[in-house]
Amino acid sequence: MGLLLSHRRFFALPKFVLLVNVIVFSIANYTIIYAQNPLVNPPLSINMPPPPTDFDKCFAWCQMPNTYIDVSTQKLVKDAYTKTIEIPPVYEQISEEVLVRESRIELVLIPPIFQTVEEQVLVKEESRVLSEQYEEVTEIVKVSDATGRWIQQVDPQCISVNPNDCVLMYWEKIPARYDTIIRRVLTQLGSKLARTIPAEYKTVTKTVLLEPARIEERIIPAEYETVVRDVLVAPAKTEFIFVPAEYETVIQKQLLRNGGYYDWVEILCPQKTTVLIIRQIQQTLKDRGYYTGNVDGIVGQLTRQAIDTYQRTNELPIGRLDKATLNSLGFNYLTNNEETENKPDGDK
Repeated sequence: MGLLLSHRRFFALPKFVLLVNVIVFSIANYTIIYAQNPLVNPPLSINMPPPPTDFDKCFAWCQMPNTYIDVSTQKLVKDAYTKTIEIPPVYEQISEEVLVRESRIELVLIPPIFQTVEEQVLVKEESRVLSEQYEEVTEIVKVSDATGRWIQQVDPQCISVNPNDCVLMYWEKIPARYDTIIRRVLTQLGSKLARTIPAEYKTVTKTVLLEPARIEERIIPAEYETVVRDVLVAPAKTEFIFVPAEYETVIQKQLLRNGGYYDWVEILCPQKTTVLIIRQIQQTLKDRGYYTGNVDGIVGQLTRQAIDTYQRTNELPIGRLDKATLNSLGFNYLTNNEETENKPDGDK
């Protein structure tokens, strides 16, 4: 059974609290539901909803909730106090050169310098072959004279604590070198010249002294070591620091206007309230713990109680499926004028 109340007849009722029952009717295969809490009818001649910018909009006279504003206040968290800080001493590392050993003079033995040379030594003089007779004579010939060389030694009977004082130089004799040669000695003169035999020479290698050994004084420079040490830059001290009080910002709701009055609010038009929409609203209220009934798309007592409790808890207009309530539930049914089966914003 279809039952529609015209706006003119509805607003012509006397001003008193009217209880409107749930009216279910079917138009174009959709179930349209009117679900109203007690309303106060406004005087039609005085209060009218403001003209909307779009057509096909519905408005209802609903009880308004309390209006609050957020007020920021400063809450003391910690009192101001004076903090004592012990500042340790400050040191700085510096590097300096420290004498480890003074400079000194050392005696250094410079050995002699020799050179090896080669020279031709006459072995056999030029001779003539005559009828003379000769005899070979062996002689010892001096090759180099006797010489000497320095040898560094340590005196075993030295009593000095400085090892350099116990060094002595010994001049060692190098004996002369001799070589054995054989020469021919004429023993009998001949009378007839035969031929000339050239002289014979031999290459002899010998060592020749170029520079004798000597002792030199060598200066050993002083030895230093880098030492790192800590130098006091600033002594330890105590500082007193004033720490201001700590506050935190607390947001509190402050009542701006008491609710209970009535005003025009935009609602979901009856011809757009389908069974699917009611089921989506029931499911959302069930998920949030306000609805305990079946998700059947029928506005029953449990559905009306869940909507009323949700609106009062969240300070929304009471009594209708208004725009603020639908937006709070996550629906956007009132964003356009087309008759669509919208889903919650979270499902898009």
